[in-house]
Amino acid sequence: MSALASSVASVPGLFYMPSVDGSEIIRKLDEKGGWMGVTESDNSRKYQHFGYTYNYASRKIDGNCEEIPEFLVEIRDLLTQTCRDLGLIDENYKFNQIIVNDYQPGQGISKHTDIKEYGGVIGCFTFGSGSVMTFRQGDKKEDVAVAENSLYIMSGEARTKWTHEMAARKSDTVGGRKIQRGRRVSVTFRMVDL
Repeated sequence: MSALASSVASVPGLFYMPSVDGSEIIRKLDEKGGWMGVTESDNSRKYQHFGYTYNYASRKIDGNCEEIPEFLVEIRDLLTQTCRDLGLIDENYKFNQIIVNDYQPGQGISKHTDIKEYGGVIGCFTFGSGSVMTFRQGDKKEDVAVAENSLYIMSGEARTKWTHEMAARKSDTVGGRKIQRGRRVSVTFRMVDL
């Protein structure tokens, strides 16, 4: 196991670790531009896709899009090595698709399991503000505080049998303390093998 990654025992296949400082990544994403809204609403979260495009209306992969920018390759390589160290992937597994989501305070994402075409392992970096991600399987519920500059990896049951979500709210309660949310930028890596 990677020296820094730890498993979340209550959610089999979920791993969590501190990660790199993402302030420079956020700056470069903003400079690059290209933020799109998931819906036409002014309250919609913004996103950018790299490698392959995901169509939110059809819930399918549409095809190739802009290549993964060089400034995201370093964290992709960190994710790849961490997953190899954990024994989750082999040398043939290539993270080749990224969805970057820009969440403002009060925004979230409903419970879901990523489509099967995104491979068996998914890694998500959290930059900017942290938040609480809720994982569910049947009657089981686990709230996981994902701090700023952290990484969580979903594999096995966490990837296929548990849903994950981030409630649309302006604050989270972590360890009995209310924490105001700021802007959270999530950079989620997947493998598309069409």
